[in-house]
Amino acid sequence: MTTIWNSASVAPEATHKIPVDVSAVGGASHVNIGDLQINNRITTAGLVVTVDGFSILDASGLGVDVAGATITAKASTTQYLVLDLFDLSLKLLDRQYHDGCIILSEVVTSATSVTSIENLFSRTAPKTKIHRFLKRLANSKNTGDVRIAVLGDSLMEPAGSGIKWSDLLFNATYSADGYNVPNLANITIDNYAVGGSTTHHGSILAGEGLYMASTGSHWGDTIIAYGASETSRRFSPPVADAGRSPLLADPYDLVIIGFGANGGALDLVLYENMVAELRKVGSEVVIVTQNYRTDNTVFLKDRGDTLDIMAQATGAALVDTWMYVLEDDRAGLTVHDDAVHMAAEGHKSWAKALSGVLNPALDLAADKTLDISYVIGDGVSADGRNWDMHPNYCMTQFTPYATDGTVAQATTVTAVNKNPAIIFGGKTSSNAVTSVATGQYAAFGHMWANEFDVIVDGSSVFTADIKVQNKASTIGSISLGTANSGEAVVIEGGAATAFADLSSNFRSNKSIQIVVTSGTMKILGVVFRCDKITELDIDADVKTKGTFASEAWAYAHPNSVYSDIDGDSISFDYVGSDAVIYLSSRSAAGIVDIYLDGKIIYNQLDLYSGGTFVKSVHIPATPDFDYRKNRPAKHSVQVRLNGSNVSVGAPAGQNRRLGVLGVHVFDKG
Repeated sequence: MTTIWNSASVAPEATHKIPVDVSAVGGASHVNIGDLQINNRITTAGLVVTVDGFSILDASGLGVDVAGATITAKASTTQYLVLDLFDLSLKLLDRQYHDGCIILSEVVTSATSVTSIENLFSRTAPKTKIHRFLKRLANSKNTGDVRIAVLGDSLMEPAGSGIKWSDLLFNATYSADGYNVPNLANITIDNYAVGGSTTHHGSILAGEGLYMASTGSHWGDTIIAYGASETSRRFSPPVADAGRSPLLADPYDLVIIGFGANGGALDLVLYENMVAELRKVGSEVVIVTQNYRTDNTVFLKDRGDTLDIMAQATGAALVDTWMYVLEDDRAGLTVHDDAVHMAAEGHKSWAKALSGVLNPALDLAADKTLDISYVIGDGVSADGRNWDMHPNYCMTQFTPYATDGTVAQATTVTAVNKNPAIIFGGKTSSNAVTSVATGQYAAFGHMWANEFDVIVDGSSVFTADIKVQNKASTIGSISLGTANSGEAVVIEGGAATAFADLSSNFRSNKSIQIVVTSGTMKILGVVFRCDKITELDIDADVKTKGTFASEAWAYAHPNSVYSDIDGDSISFDYVGSDAVIYLSSRSAAGIVDIYLDGKIIYNQLDLYSGGTFVKSVHIPATPDFDYRKNRPAKHSVQVRLNGSNVSVGAPAGQNRRLGVLGVHVFDKG
């Protein structure tokens, strides 16, 4: 029997050496975890690792006893000795992602024996990334004080057999199993997981609705044109949170997320955008690594690296369910019910892993080193290559602005938390579907989208072409080959190059027409992926200098500010990656100079045109602006009227020299 430490480790510290028979809690032999030299408490015989018991101090200064353990290490590999924060057991895990444990040592083995043991301190301090949730839960007194949402696929619903992991944690009926979180009666849980879904579905629930004026809600007076970006289009400011997903409108204390089993284009990019958006509104987030398949034991294994980076970048906690399932599988337990879903023992594996984060036995300090940043776009993976050009938000239009199909039809997707049209689309089970038969079409549009998906009621099979330019050009096709009644199916309608304009440095007007070529398509909505948009209030946020007045404009535009006097100007400040200002460009429109941060960026820009148009003028943050890479910053803009060309007509109502209709600010970060 030998005690091992390598050259990178410190020598044994006699002062803190704690025998197997630990002293009483609060005794002098308790040490801060950062001072613990665990390798001095380890002896080995071949691959068998014996760890003496010890006592440590938690974040509140209380002593906690940890029992010793004897564990057999894997041969010819590197493992990590960890202290599980739920049951205070010692384990050897293959990787160090799990935030529900304290990583104590790295253990390296040959084919027959342990060759080195090294103390690890980088992630040993007992901290938690869900400190507010744990504190709120501990102090809760009433039903509904603490709210939890679950997002993901069938593993998160969860499917499988036996008592499910969610019941083990959150159903008091199963308290005897020992996994119930504390103060359970004060928790409200909403499970939005949908079997078969990808992050395309999940990201919808971290977005908002885009409604047409006919619905009388959220985005009113929206006009989408088929033509170039200068033709008429209009967003109005949101009138209420009715159009935002409940995950944004009324943020949950905690969101538990798990995706990956079903793949999906740009899966990880959408994943991080979704997590970042939830973190920005104040929810704490737990990401789970899910589990492998019986027919593919490395399924989702390598994904752990990226999820770990994602969790650290967004300040989310990572729960390595994948590793806990493997550990119990190695112990001879039957963890799988079928190829991927969990049996009773597998659900216990998930519950154990989650409990280390949701119900730690130690008092944990808050992890204050949380910085939401984007780090996945490394330019190496397929996701990474598209990262910088990928939009960070999504808006869903639940009613077409034009169709010869039948709107407001009943849906088979009646489960309240499974259908985005019902969750935040203002629809009910009796009017959520637009039914489009063979030969019919439905048109949807967005001013600044780069990509789109289509949500359908899965009860009807179909094929359809996706067209643009008023059905003149086909850019792709979509289909549903197997009926899935009762399911909301998200079909990836257009990836990063679907609109064929991402090689340019700017967004452009997007309108698609879905033309059904066989069967009947039951559309619940079209999801447009875009950068997050804020519309400035032109009365409150836009300053005028000179003789300005207000009036309604064309296309039911409710308000504009205008001047017909040379030298008059408007100005505004914004925080974002870039902006667009909408100016009237009718027959009386004049010439303007536009300044960004005091420097002219448009000199003698002529707004004149012979029709009823809006000129959308891009305000780039730098001369070599690339909206796909630029990050938000504070900027100031001034637009000054500076004459007119010889063809202009006399100013009149809704036809002015300088008519300001609105400003959109884009947040790429």
